[in-house]
Amino acid sequence: MPIRFYDNHLANASPPAIVISVPVVNNVAFYVNVVSDSAFHLPGFEEADEIRENFVQLADEWHTETGHLSASTQIAMHPAYQRIIGMGQEVVPLILSDLRARGGYWYWALSAITDASPVPDDAVGNMRAVRNAWLDWGLQRGYLFSKP
Repeated sequence: MPIRFYDNHLANASPPAIVISVPVVNNVAFYVNVVSDSAFHLPGFEEADEIRENFVQLADEWHTETGHLSASTQIAMHPAYQRIIGMGQEVVPLILSDLRARGGYWYWALSAITDASPVPDDAVGNMRAVRNAWLDWGLQRGYLFSKP
């Protein structure tokens, strides 16, 4: 697995922050939080930046076109949402960051990509508890670095 770089703030962060994720070694993921005002010219960065830009464009489209819907099946079957699922594991930190920042029905995508189900049975139907369960899951696995 190559080194991946992610902008961990989807909104306009000041200063911009970039998270560098390297492969898991002995079940431990290593992360470095770098803060910089300048562009990085490291191998793999352009690819990760393209992934992030594609994700943000698709997520914006999905939020705009499904924000008025209440049926989870309609929300999750939107073409932009399905394309995000198709992007795979690399977008999990971006999905969790978007969930934290803007909310939305990201749970289907997270389950499909990660094969995880961190939501306790007694929380099903309680969207705040579901959101918190996924954010806690992301924190525990190093996809996020702090709670909002």
